[in-house]
Amino acid sequence: MPAHAKPEEYAFDIAPPDPAVEKAKQRKRVASKNAKPAPPRLCEHCKYNMVGIPGNICPECGGENRPLSLLALDPHLAQQSREITRATYARPIILTIVGLALMMLGLFVFKAPWPYYIAYIIIWIAQVPLGMLALWISQQFIVDYDGEWPLTTLRFAAIYALVGNLQVWIPIAFMPAILTYLGYMVLCATELEVEGFEARVIAAVMWAIGVAAWLTVIVIAT
Repeated sequence: MPAHAKPEEYAFDIAPPDPAVEKAKQRKRVASKNAKPAPPRLCEHCKYNMVGIPGNICPECGGENRPLSLLALDPHLAQQSREITRATYARPIILTIVGLALMMLGLFVFKAPWPYYIAYIIIWIAQVPLGMLALWISQQFIVDYDGEWPLTTLRFAAIYALVGNLQVWIPIAFMPAILTYLGYMVLCATELEVEGFEARVIAAVMWAIGVAAWLTVIVIAT
């Protein structure tokens, strides 16, 4: 700098920072600090972490992986899906517990001998695969049902646990048999989530298989 020059001639004017820009930078820093790391996307063949890698080809082993679903891309959607699944499975479990509890209460009220308790539990367990068979037969003709089989098994367990109370609480000749079909029909519509006509078809097949099973037991016993 020349000796005759004044220092202020070489001074630069520094503008004050823009508050809006500073706030935006602060929000970005906070968001990046609180951001959760992306869930690992492991290769199906070598378990290499493919997070951030476009496509479905693993760069480590060259294996082709299935494309990511929306659930894998959106953690919130995945969490919501898990909650819905838990609620869907919880309903038939709760109904089964309620149905069996009412059944045992009915046997207690009518002072049934203890072998009846065991007999009703065995009958309830044996009816569940019969219900699955009835659904499979109905699907071969007219019923369109695409539910998962583990969930369907729980639903049939709930249906038979609830309908079984008719035989306990209504000890009138032929009345339980008549009401059983109506109970099957209503519960198939609500629990299996099928149309009314399809529910009637499934209920009819369930009722027919149940009668055939009882007649078979009677013939074998005699």
